[in-house]
Amino acid sequence: MDFNDTPEQAKFRAKCREWLEANAELKESKSSGHGDSSLEDHLKVAKAWQQKKYEAGWAMLIGQKSTEA
Repeated sequence: MDFNDTPEQAKFRAKCREWLEANAELKESKSSGHGDSSLEDHLKVAKAWQQKKYEAGWAMLIGQKSTEA
């Protein structure tokens, strides 16, 4: 197995990393809504994160392929 990125893969990884560094908070962060927060608080934070990914074009639905012919 070859774990070396092609130039296109390296460019995509860099783009992903740049976006995450600008938009994501580590779970250890007190302001991220994790830890001792309620389920309602956690869901609010999770939904906001999903919305942010969607608006940036990083979220998509993935369905299962049918194995039937």
